[in-house]
Amino acid sequence: EAEGVAMAIPMPGHPVSVKEAPNVLEDFLRLQSLIDSHDIVFLLTDTRESRWLPTLLSAASNKVNYPLFVVHIVSMVTK
Repeated sequence: EAEGVAMAIPMPGHPVSVKEAPNVLEDFLRLQSLIDSHDIVFLLTDTRESRWLPTLLSAASNKVNYPLFVVHIVSMVTK
């Protein structure tokens, strides 16, 4: 059984505006809750800089994490 979760992850060098702050905090708390409630964390994000926070939270919670996977979406066009 698997569940996908879409959320915004704050990244180094990308400031968060005052308007975005409540949503970023909500996503952070959800991410922390998800990591705390699981034993293994697969970091299927599209950039390395978006994996830093989940990696940090996983390590702080002594969870096994796999930060080396990158999801690539390939579209195939058939004629």
